Amino acid sequence: MLKGKNVLISGSTRGIGWAIATKLADEGASVIVTGRGKTAPSKLSPNMIYFQVDFSKYENIAKFREQLKSNGISIDILINNAGNTIVKDFKDMSIEDFDTVNDLNYRSVFAITRLFLDDLIANKGGIVNILSIAVTDIFKGNSLYAASKSAVSTMMKVLREELREDGVDVVNVYPGATSTDLWSDDLRKEHEHRMMKPEDIAKAILPAIDAITENRTTIEEIVLRPKQGNI
Repeated sequence: MLKGKNVLISGSTRGIGWAIATKLADEGASVIVTGRGKTAPSKLSPNMIYFQVDFSKYENIAKFREQLKSNGISIDILINNAGNTIVKDFKDMSIEDFDTVNDLNYRSVFAITRLFLDDLIANKGGIVNILSIAVTDIFKGNSLYAASKSAVSTMMKVLREELREDGVDVVNVYPGATSTDLWSDDLRKEHEHRMMKPEDIAKAILPAIDAITENRTTIEEIVLRPKQGNI
């Protein structure tokens, strides 16, 4: 049962993060929505609260952690969703590109998970990681994105084993092409008719999030693709 559970979702003002936030709020969860904007989205429901956080910077994550503690908020479920991408051939990538992708996609996931781990263990909660089929499938121009998501996938598989005796679930989700602003406008317009919707992802992973609140079953891996396959 999700009613009354505190769920933190990184990068959740739009796209998959927002679709998950909306779905969980409808299920009765108390959802902590986060984004880089100074003001809260106007569409927040009564079950949502908004915090401005730049997850690419560790000091901002640490400050955010203290904000929640000072407000008496303990996290039951953490959903690592924030991410970005730079699409270029490897030969055109720079060290700045490497830092931009990995600071958000990989380093921030380590930081936020580590900072909230005590809450998750105390509450016998769970972690859900929104990754990508780029972990297993090859797409030209996505070397940094695929590597960052692969790093998180492996890190979380190890963490899953370390947390079993603590009763904390770790769920890795690997969506295929989904209509979000990670895609360029041109590519999104061209292929959107074949893409999944963010709401499809939220609906599909709800049983795994529900299972976190129970004591019998863990849904560890979820792979989602468009009906017509990869784009």
